[in-house]
Amino acid sequence: MDAHEELAERVMQTLRDMRAIGAARAVTQAALASACGISPRKLQEVTLELNRRGVAVLSSCVAPFGVYLAETDDEIRAYDHQLRGRLIGNAMRRGYVRKILRDRACARAVEPDGQRRLFA
Repeated sequence: MDAHEELAERVMQTLRDMRAIGAARAVTQAALASACGISPRKLQEVTLELNRRGVAVLSSCVAPFGVYLAETDDEIRAYDHQLRGRLIGNAMRRGYVRKILRDRACARAVEPDGQRRLFA
C-alpha cells in the first residue's frame, strides 16, 4: 500500500471512529484533519481521491457543517445539488470578473480628456 492509499485509509478509519456516518453526524473539516494529522487542504485532496474511487465522503453546507460518509442516496443527491449550485455561482462570478477586466482594459485605453489612444 502506498502513502496515498494509507492516508485515504486513515481518513476513512477516522471518519468511522468519529462516527461521522450520515449528514446529521458530520464532523468539522478542521477536527477531522487534526485527528488524521494532516492539513485541511490535504484532507480536501484525500476526500477528492476517495470520491474518485467511489467512496461517498461528502461535505455539508448546512448544520451540522462538516465532512461525513454518506448513508443514503438522498444525501448524495443533496450534495450533487449543492455542487451544481456552486458551479453555476462560480460561472456567474467568472463572467463578472472577466467583464471587470474588459472594462479596466477599455478604461486604460482612454486619455483623461476622453480621447481614445491608438496604441494602448
